[in-house]
Amino acid sequence: MTADLVEQPAQSQSKTARALSLLSGLLVCLLGISVFIGWLLSSADMTRIRPRWPAMAPITTLAFALGGAALFGLAVLDRRSKLRLAGVGTAGIVLALGGLLKLIDAGSGLHVLADDLWFTDAAGRVALFTALSFVLLGSCIALEASGTRLFLGLFQGFALTTVLLGWLGLSRYLYGALALPPDVPYADMALHTAVGIMLFAFGVLCTRTDGGLTGLIVADSTGGMLARRLLPPAVLVPFAIGWLGLKAQERGWLDTAESISAFALWNVIIFGAAVWITAHLVHRTDIRRRYAERSTRKHLEHLATVIQNEPECVKLVDADGRLLEMNPAGLAMLEVSSLTEAQRSRLADYLLPQYRAAFGALHHEVMTGGSGTVEFE
Repeated sequence: MTADLVEQPAQSQSKTARALSLLSGLLVCLLGISVFIGWLLSSADMTRIRPRWPAMAPITTLAFALGGAALFGLAVLDRRSKLRLAGVGTAGIVLALGGLLKLIDAGSGLHVLADDLWFTDAAGRVALFTALSFVLLGSCIALEASGTRLFLGLFQGFALTTVLLGWLGLSRYLYGALALPPDVPYADMALHTAVGIMLFAFGVLCTRTDGGLTGLIVADSTGGMLARRLLPPAVLVPFAIGWLGLKAQERGWLDTAESISAFALWNVIIFGAAVWITAHLVHRTDIRRRYAERSTRKHLEHLATVIQNEPECVKLVDADGRLLEMNPAGLAMLEVSSLTEAQRSRLADYLLPQYRAAFGALHHEVMTGGSGTVEFE
């Protein structure tokens, strides 16, 4: 009797998501370091995008450098690594506490943590939404570094909230709302700060693909394919069309009513096309799946017929040696009339006592992935 055991590989984290997380951490860290160098060199071109636009605060540059390094560590360090728990986890806690101190400063006016550090000529300030973003992202990093698989909803909720906070800071530059009252929570958020926050949050999301939104996006399923195809246009198209409509209004090509009408029309056209293309692909995939199922069913029926008519004993036994399936030839060898009757005893009980030890050793070898042969009467 011979048998082969095929072990299916364990499902691993998506390599693409991990690479994106690593790249995001590297870019965020480089962003913080480069702007910090700009402050050291007193270079306005490196600290702000345009002369009258807000500058990235010096303390924000350090937060980006620390957070980017921590995100990079999450992507490259093994989950059981002590450095991941101690170093990356501590960096996440420091990041969250720093953001919390800035929120306290904003509410109390105590200025516990200075925005400008030792740069006396620094004009950059930490926006309220920037501080909140570092609280949320630092908490996410600390959670992930701890190695716990719990709190997935909280983790992704924090990261997605941070994406929205960064988008609010970015939208003012895209849509022209540059002159904001000082009490607006993102009035002091620099353009590269907003981009850095969104990139940081995106990288943090990519570190958890074991469920939730990112788990669905990387899933090898129909739902995953739908998410990958429909989510990008759902996120990007409305913003792009809104920006084009605004520019058309500014140039006098469209009035307000015409701009809104065009916005609605192009949303219908683009999303209708996206749904139609995706539905077509799902339809083709479903047809191929049904064909594969019919083909597999025919092969199984053919195999069952061959096994049933095989003159030698063919059986299926579990790890405890209990009989699960057996063809008629095997049942005849055991001198029983049905499988149910044969299952009343362990398979080894049908052998002569002198062969049971050899059969047990062979069964254990097969169950652990090996193979062998034993002869008995």
